[in-house]
Amino acid sequence: MSSGERRPRLADQQRELLALLKDATRPVGGDAYLEQVRESRGLKMLQTIVAWWRRFDIEQVAPLTSGALTHAGRLDEAIAQLAGDGDTPRSIDVLGMRFLERVAEDEDTLIASIAATERALTLVARGDRSRHEVTWDRNPVLVLNALLAGDTPPDSDPGEFRMLVSSELPDLIAVERVVELQPAVRP
Repeated sequence: MSSGERRPRLADQQRELLALLKDATRPVGGDAYLEQVRESRGLKMLQTIVAWWRRFDIEQVAPLTSGALTHAGRLDEAIAQLAGDGDTPRSIDVLGMRFLERVAEDEDTLIASIAATERALTLVARGDRSRHEVTWDRNPVLVLNALLAGDTPPDSDPGEFRMLVSSELPDLIAVERVVELQPAVRP
């Protein structure tokens, strides 16, 4: 190494290695060592192992949402998006909540309702005293029972439902069908 070259600091190199672990397509700025790591079978294996563990953790922390995404064929995609964040949490509890928050914003209203409900239940289980309300476009009882049994959520019983989740409710959950009154027709 010539006197003009700067030796990478260990901390900088470790950050770069972690960034490669998250995204092997990122540029490495001409660093020969990092380029060699990027092309290695070992990095690919580590990425696979990390993805397996992250999936296992998410399935444990968010079984309803991960089940719904699995039935929709979208769980791996959702986990990959979460893992691609530059600030992916290390704590599984924080990671699980971030996952549920993201999926609760999903374009698929069924998936979003499941995630919002599971997030509310998780918060209440952790001692949250708030009242959480989740709107559903079908009967949530049928959906949640199907997911708990490992089945695909049904499309049946469409309508607008409101689910309340609170530690103040006798069973933590209350579901009601929202009835819209039709305007009276006058002769």
